[in-house]
Amino acid sequence: MLIILSKFGLAPLNSQWHTVIIVLLIYLIFVPFVFHNAFYITCKAKKNLKDLQEDIDIYLVAHQWEFEGKHKAVGSVEPLFENFEQRLRNDHFAGVAAGVFPTLGILGAFVSIAISMPDFSVGTSQALESEISKLLGGVGTAF
Repeated sequence: MLIILSKFGLAPLNSQWHTVIIVLLIYLIFVPFVFHNAFYITCKAKKNLKDLQEDIDIYLVAHQWEFEGKHKAVGSVEPLFENFEQRLRNDHFAGVAAGVFPTLGILGAFVSIAISMPDFSVGTSQALESEISKLLGGVGTAF
């Protein structure tokens, strides 16, 4: 959001249109991962909920005491919920995201070089410095 605001002069950043486009592309690629991960966890939670209920029942029966003719369970079920949460965690998502986003950064670097290379001219040293600063600005944006 800050990059888009900076393009319209509302934030103190210097960004180009290709920066906005690349950030939006990364966002659009990331969104399906989020929805997939949420759906995956929901399905996995529904599948494992019966196991959690059985674990709680077993724990309550095992830690049951009798006081004045009434049965009470003494103890904490917190470890059971922590175990349930640990089983739900999608470590595959983290592994995929760790590979996809650096790849997108490298792709962005090559795209920025490709965008700035057609105007590359080396007539004078001043022109060379100007072109190199444009090129490095695009690469810096990509990274």
